[in-house]
Amino acid sequence: MEKNDQYYQGLLDKYADNACSPEEAAELFRYFGEAGANRLLLKQLREQFNQSLLYPYPDMPEEQRQRMEERLLRQINPAKPIPLYRNKWWQMAAAVALLVICGSIYLWHSHPAAQAPAITTAQPIVANPQVVPGTNKAVLTLSDGSTVALDSTGTSMLAMQGSARIRQQGGSLVYDVAGANTSPAYNTIHTPRGGQYKLVLSDGSRVWLNAASSLRFPAAFAKGERVVQLNGEAYFEINEDAKRPFRVELNNNQSIMVLGTHFNVMAYDDEQAVRTTLLAGKVKVTRDHFSELLQPGQQATLNKHKPGIDIAGHVNLEEVMAWKNGMFQFEGNDIHTVMRQISRWYNTNVVFAPRVNENAHFWGAISRNADISEVLQVLEMTEEVHFKIENGTINVLP
Repeated sequence: MEKNDQYYQGLLDKYADNACSPEEAAELFRYFGEAGANRLLLKQLREQFNQSLLYPYPDMPEEQRQRMEERLLRQINPAKPIPLYRNKWWQMAAAVALLVICGSIYLWHSHPAAQAPAITTAQPIVANPQVVPGTNKAVLTLSDGSTVALDSTGTSMLAMQGSARIRQQGGSLVYDVAGANTSPAYNTIHTPRGGQYKLVLSDGSRVWLNAASSLRFPAAFAKGERVVQLNGEAYFEINEDAKRPFRVELNNNQSIMVLGTHFNVMAYDDEQAVRTTLLAGKVKVTRDHFSELLQPGQQATLNKHKPGIDIAGHVNLEEVMAWKNGMFQFEGNDIHTVMRQISRWYNTNVVFAPRVNENAHFWGAISRNADISEVLQVLEMTEEVHFKIENGTINVLP
């Protein structure tokens, strides 16, 4: 059967709806690589590209938008087929999945069913077995100083502490209370760089710890206030208990008072600010003699170098929760912020060469399960930063 322009228009529509098979996707991009390909389809691709960049990144500089559009269209060369991406299907969140580059980085979302074409850099970064994505792992330190290594395998009974039974269940650490509460025994769970873990506290509240984070908590909460201490980043889903309010203590006289709610706290020592983002319920953020009550969708920022609490409304909750959902998501972040996230998750050191463009900013998302070479290749689409991995260290180059 002769395949006309209408046939390929149909494939383009199917691709945008994530309905293409791997064979159809490959056929569509082979067609784009043919000298006689219908230029109207490329015009439509260009229009979809421009429309998709307006959402969800309206603050992207126009200069970057145009540069990414030009780079995309340069790759669609009628004399040269576009190579297939070797093992993943990536789709546009804004309904267009055709190699759309959002600002300085692809907007990627994983779909396990197929493969899709993608643009490759001129000098691909070689995959490095020393730098791998993080996994579910942590270390539990009990009140007597003994430690237990935690992972994502199996179900096992770990210890008894007073009325609390401690067990590992399918990648989660679970505390069950049987009988009356006794004097609290404090434990600490610590995730290394390259690790994350879920914890179910004795009251049923759930906590997800990001990489390089720790939480100190009692094996069983007493009758009064429920108190934990956090360093790093965690997402909390707290069971409501009006008689026992929940409080998260942070460094530098900062705390978060909770009755029952869902919120995220980012409080790494190497970040310039502590950010508390409320998804549901209410929390009160306190710092010294300052305090603010947050509403859902608001974020409190406590800058480490100035007093007070700054409140921002209508923050991008997808960006805040991206780490828990298995993604990196950037909203105009600078290169240092981006590389701190990558360093923590891939458990690797990062070294910046002189004259690196620190004004390069990034928009978009990529799976945290991606190989480090794939992540860095995508970041290089800015044409302003480059990378080289040596002995497990990522070197950021101009």
